[in-house]
Amino acid sequence: MAIVFADLKTAEAKVSRLNLTGVDSSRVAFKYLENQIYKKHKIDAAQYLKSFDFYAKDKKQLLSIYIQAEKIIEKNKNKNPTN
Repeated sequence: MAIVFADLKTAEAKVSRLNLTGVDSSRVAFKYLENQIYKKHKIDAAQYLKSFDFYAKDKKQLLSIYIQAEKIIEKNKNKNPTN
């Protein structure tokens, strides 16, 4: 879950750096990246949301996932400083 969340947060950041002029353009760009992430992890949006809802019921678990995701993002930034 943390890996998928980290990938989604990274995709959000990438889209925001694109400086697209319209909200619709940003949504389309993010939706494309989101679908690529789901394919990569062999899940779909419904599975992700179901998992997220499950973990959201336990704040400690959700916080743990956020912390793990942050670590993954930082690790990836260090590997690819241009991303």
